[in-house]
Amino acid sequence: VFSYSSTPVIGVYDGSSWTEQSASYSSGNFTTTSNVSFTASTAQTLATGNSGFTSAGTNPAGTYVAAFSGNFSNAAIWTTDALGVVTPASAPTASSDVLIPTGVTLTLEAPTTVNSLTANGTGNMAGAYALTTGTLTVNSTAFTPAGNIIVNGNTTIGAGAVYTTAGLTTNGNADVSGQVKTTTTAGGSVVTWILQGASPVITVNSGGVIGGTGVGVSGEGLRFYLNHSGTATFQGDGTVNIARLHTNSGNTSHQTTTVNINMNINNTASNVQVLTLQNGNNGSGTKTLNIGAGKTVKLTQANGYLHAASGTGGGTNTCGAINYNVYGTLDVSSGGSTGNTVAVNVKSGGTLKLGATNNLYTTLAGQTAPAIVPESGSTVEIAGSSAPVFNVGNVSGATTPSYPSSYYNLTVNNTNGVTLPNSTTVNNTLNLAAGTLATGSNT
Repeated sequence: VFSYSSTPVIGVYDGSSWTEQSASYSSGNFTTTSNVSFTASTAQTLATGNSGFTSAGTNPAGTYVAAFSGNFSNAAIWTTDALGVVTPASAPTASSDVLIPTGVTLTLEAPTTVNSLTANGTGNMAGAYALTTGTLTVNSTAFTPAGNIIVNGNTTIGAGAVYTTAGLTTNGNADVSGQVKTTTTAGGSVVTWILQGASPVITVNSGGVIGGTGVGVSGEGLRFYLNHSGTATFQGDGTVNIARLHTNSGNTSHQTTTVNINMNINNTASNVQVLTLQNGNNGSGTKTLNIGAGKTVKLTQANGYLHAASGTGGGTNTCGAINYNVYGTLDVSSGGSTGNTVAVNVKSGGTLKLGATNNLYTTLAGQTAPAIVPESGSTVEIAGSSAPVFNVGNVSGATTPSYPSSYYNLTVNNTNGVTLPNSTTVNNTLNLAAGTLATGSNT
C-alpha cells in the first residue's frame, strides 16, 4: 500500500504493478505501509494530484518518468523504475526514454536531446528551447511546447491528443489521430512543419486534424516545408486545413509529393504563393506534385496563388522542371493561378478549377514556358466570382506562354461570363453550368 500520512490509500501494489486508487491528495512525502519495500528509500515526494503512475498503473522500467513538474536537469523530479519510486543520480541523457505523465510540466533550460519522448494525459513541456528526439508520441490533450521539436524517427499523435506546435521537424513518418495545430489562423503568423527524410508518409486518420478544424478556424496557421528526398505522401480520411504547402527554400534535389487526402490551403496574406514547388533558387531539381484520384486540394482564399505570387511568375529564381499532376481536383477558383517553368497536367478523371485571375509568365530566358495541359478524359472548369482574365508575359528572349487550344471537357461556371483567350476546341463536353461563353475574335 502506498499512502500519504497513512491515509488515504493512494496506490496498491499487487506484486508486479501499482494501481492508483485516488488522485485527491496534497503534495508531500508518501510512504509504504505494507506489501512492498523500496530499494532506494522509504519515502517519495510527489506533486499534488499526481502519483507518477502511468495510465496502465506501471511505469516502463528504465524510462525516465517526470514524477512532478520542474526543470529537466533536476534529477530529483525523475523516477526510473517500474514502481515509480527510484530517483536516478542524474537527469535524462541523449540515450534516455522520457515520459511526461498527466499534470506534469517539464521545463527545458537549454537545447535538449533524448532517445524518445512521450506525453500522456495533460503532460506538457515549457522552455523555448529545441528538443531533439528519436521518436515523439503525444497522447496529451494539452501539449504546448514553446520550442521547436526535431524528430529523427516517427511521430504519433494519439486520438484525442492536441499538440499546439511552435515548430516541428520530422525525419520519419507521422501518424495523426489527434490534432497538430497552431494558435493562429492562416492570416496571422505561421508556424512551420519541415518534412524531411526519405519518402516520409503523413497519415491523418479519421478524426485526426492537421491545422484548423475548418477554414478560418484558429489552428490553421501551419505551413509545410518540403525538404524530403524521394516521395512524400499525405494520406488518410482526416481533416487538413493549413496555411501553405511549399518546397523548402533552396532545396535542389529531385522531389515528388503525393496528396491522397482532401486538403484546404487557407493563407489570407496578400498575393502569396500558397501552393508551390518553387521556393528560392531550387537549381535544376525536378519537382512533382500528384493530387490523387478522388481527392481535392483547394486554395480557399482570394489572395492565395498557385506556384508564384500574383504577377511575378516566380521572379528570376532558378528551378528545374515542375509538374502539378491532377488526378483528382485542384481548385484554384477562389484565388489565382500563375507560374513559370511549370506544367499543370490535368489527367484523365482529373479536374482543374480556374478562377478569375490566371497568369502565365516566363521570367528567365531559356526556361520552358508554363502550360496548362488538359489530357484526354480531363475537365477544366472556369469559375470565380468575377469575369476571368487570362494574362501572359515573358522577359526578353523567353518564350511567351499560351493557354490551351483544346480541352477534353470544358465547364463554364462563372455568372459574369467567360471570354476565351484564344481559339479553342472542346473534344468531348462543353458544360455551361453558369454564365455565357464568348469567343471574341477567336473561334
